[in-house]
Amino acid sequence: MARITVRLLSIASDLQLVLILLATYPRFMSEELLVPITILNILACISIHSTVLYGIVVFDSTLLPAIYNCIQSLGDAKLVKWFIVGLVVHVTIIMNKILANTI
Repeated sequence: MARITVRLLSIASDLQLVLILLATYPRFMSEELLVPITILNILACISIHSTVLYGIVVFDSTLLPAIYNCIQSLGDAKLVKWFIVGLVVHVTIIMNKILANTI
């Protein structure tokens, strides 16, 4: 019962983190290069099993560098900063999930 409670609390706190990100930076919903990070954050939030989480991490390793290269080629410094903020939130969510799955 405690394991289920920890996982549910992990989902709730991660979803709150995504909602705070979207409320603070609404451009994450409208900018086409930032939407994939938002989708990955939501997928990481709702993943319950470790295998799904590791699959998302493997997918991240190919997708995120490509998005970063596209953003960097545009030369928009604010977009690069928002992308890095999205990455920090994404890594925080993944670390929280790994911690919740090991408890």
